[in-house]
Amino acid sequence: MFDTLIRGADLVTPDGIGPKSIAIRDGRIAAIIPPGEEIDARDEIDAAGKLVMPGLVDAHVHLR
Repeated sequence: MFDTLIRGADLVTPDGIGPKSIAIRDGRIAAIIPPGEEIDARDEIDAAGKLVMPGLVDAHVHLR
């Protein structure tokens, strides 16, 4: 069982953008799951219609 499932997102990966779900365990991405697959998780976030970019850092960061 996973801690959180982000379901139905348009996931951005190096291979392109497509519908996927993201399973999270212990604060880390544990699995990227194709649409329609049933997964058990304690919490679920409906991300339908949202663009999800795993690991993205805020683009407005001042580094000096």
